[in-house]
Amino acid sequence: MSLQKNIPLAGYGRWTPWRRLGVMAALAAAPCFALSQSAGLTIEQAIHLATQQSSSNKAAIASVAASRESAAKADQLPDPMLKLGVDNLPVSGEDRFSLTRDFMTMRRVGIEQEWVSSDKRVARSERAQRAVDMEEATYLSNVAKICEETAKAWINVWHGQRVSALARAMEKEATDDLQAAQAAHRGAKAAASDIAMAQLARVQAGDAVRKAEQDLQAARTVLSRWTVQPVEKVTDVIPPLVSHTPQLSVGELERYHPMALMARRSVAMADAETTVAARERRPNVSVEASFSQRGSQYGNMVSFGVSIPIPINPSQRQDRDIAEKSALATKARLQYQETLRELQADI
Repeated sequence: MSLQKNIPLAGYGRWTPWRRLGVMAALAAAPCFALSQSAGLTIEQAIHLATQQSSSNKAAIASVAASRESAAKADQLPDPMLKLGVDNLPVSGEDRFSLTRDFMTMRRVGIEQEWVSSDKRVARSERAQRAVDMEEATYLSNVAKICEETAKAWINVWHGQRVSALARAMEKEATDDLQAAQAAHRGAKAAASDIAMAQLARVQAGDAVRKAEQDLQAARTVLSRWTVQPVEKVTDVIPPLVSHTPQLSVGELERYHPMALMARRSVAMADAETTVAARERRPNVSVEASFSQRGSQYGNMVSFGVSIPIPINPSQRQDRDIAEKSALATKARLQYQETLRELQADI
């Protein structure tokens, strides 16, 4: 069940994707409503309270913030390594454990940097950005779920109030009928069976009132779960429930509907993972430079070098990683197609 405010579609094309999706969360940024239990809680107030108070919503926002922090460092080089050591230290003879007497003994200080190519860093950054998009889609899906569940809970309370009022009216009618039957019986105008029937109707009406009150209280409890505060009454006016979804094309569904948005961004995320796996097939090179100090009677030395990993069996390791990510991308595309079919069937 999808409930939306009656918002015209004209002008949507001029909005950014984030603002388009923000239609579902617009109530979350609205000014705080002053509750009036005498007038009743409106559906807009209920949705506003639910989106503001939801812990899952706050958790989703925190997750988006965390993914953005991670994306900011995705294209950085690894930290360099400081390397300290002693080379060729004698352990026997007259010069044992001396750092200066043997010409081969050196105290070494150096630095090593793993070099990640720019195309790898670009791929990692792109993957991190797709992760941010996924978290944003999760947030919007959560907002949409909260709005929908709150609206349904509000409608159940509204319906319960009407049923309860009708049940009380029927109980009063049954009470009036019983009193009329009793008066008629006293005037010898009604039989005892008429009184019994009226009493039975009165008892059944009382049972209906108690059942309606129970259902209404249960509906209030559910609504209070979403608004995070007690709700005794909702307004008696239900807003027009208009859905614009049937008029949306597939491309618009991908921008507006949380399920389609999540499925499309899952495809983008899987493609980014595949690109990273393909770039990672080439090993990273590490560059090292060091300074070695010997005894004062000997000259000092400088060393430098390059470390290059040797892929022993790329067909069973790196290529397997690429095949795994490619298969997951295929899975994401198939799930996206299935999601679109499900949405179109629901529409």
